[in-house]
Amino acid sequence: MRAGTRGTFTLEADDTRQYLDSGATFVQWLERGSYTYTLNADNTIAFGVRRLIGTAPFIVTNAPTSCVTYTNAPLVTTPCTGAWNLSFSYHKRTPHDEFYFAYGDASQLSTVPQWVFKWIRYFGAEKGT
Repeated sequence: MRAGTRGTFTLEADDTRQYLDSGATFVQWLERGSYTYTLNADNTIAFGVRRLIGTAPFIVTNAPTSCVTYTNAPLVTTPCTGAWNLSFSYHKRTPHDEFYFAYGDASQLSTVPQWVFKWIRYFGAEKGT
């Protein structure tokens, strides 16, 4: 949704469902919202919040998350209470480069917050030509 002359506000809710042959079902929801503000034609900042709710899909090669308990018996699961994540990003565009700077957490249940800096260099003509 448009929020003013330079802002954009977004809301999203998605779910993941996994049905195992054993009859177990894993359901996880992702709820997120963000606000993006265009400073000028070449600079943008964004703020976001998101929440994961439920039990992550079961993948044999992954280490256990805080929502799954492994025993010698069949798999025992307990639902997650929800993990919140706040993020921030800045994007700057120049004729031959793009710079991204971001802070956030891809999955609060199994990763830690990270700072990310990305530089893209375009050789030849400017981007979009």
